[in-house]
Amino acid sequence: MALILSAVIIIAITIGPVMVAAKMLHAGNSGFFSCLIAVVLASVAGNFIFYHIGNTLIALVAAIVAVGLIYSLVLSARFVQSLCIALLAVAIQYATIFLIGILGLTAMSGIH
Repeated sequence: MALILSAVIIIAITIGPVMVAAKMLHAGNSGFFSCLIAVVLASVAGNFIFYHIGNTLIALVAAIVAVGLIYSLVLSARFVQSLCIALLAVAIQYATIFLIGILGLTAMSGIH
């Protein structure tokens, strides 16, 4: 049961924001499986880039370009639109995690 709940939470925090951002920015493919493929490919590309490029700043720029290209191809969006989708998805993820943290702290403050 805990494994299923963990999988649902991970999917909600990683793929959900990309779906929301893709729909908000009118990407051609904003379905679940398209976003799943885009997130998996972007994660693999980012890890590959950071592993093989020694300079962190160059690796960061290369990873951003790679994510933009992957989102562009998989989600059928323009490159700049794809970068905006990625940026908006990260903002949604941070807001979600922040709210989960606030709710968790609020729930724990009632426990004595």
